Amino acid sequence: IQLEALRANDTDDRGIATCFRFASPTNKRVTGPLPRFAAMIKQGIYALMLDYTTVDYEPVEVLQDMARQRVHLTGGGKVVTYVFYLSRQKHEACKGCWMTNSVNVETVSQST
Repeated sequence: IQLEALRANDTDDRGIATCFRFASPTNKRVTGPLPRFAAMIKQGIYALMLDYTTVDYEPVEVLQDMARQRVHLTGGGKVVTYVFYLSRQKHEACKGCWMTNSVNVETVSQST
């Protein structure tokens, strides 16, 4: 949902806002508020999330209330592997929901 929302982002940054809604409360405290999060997505290594041409999802790895998924995005002559770290929420309004704690860049290479 987050990657599709980002790829469909518009001039009002509705896709970025959708992505931010799936961030865990801890993640939001680090990356928010929304204008700061939007600037982070639009610049640097996360910008490919707004304009990728293909996506390849590896299987989700789940261990109790934690999950990890590698995602390979291709676009702009690059392939970037991102690792999404998620947790099932225990508190807050989203109890039981899977939310993103962080997204790390694992590798960056040139596409062929």
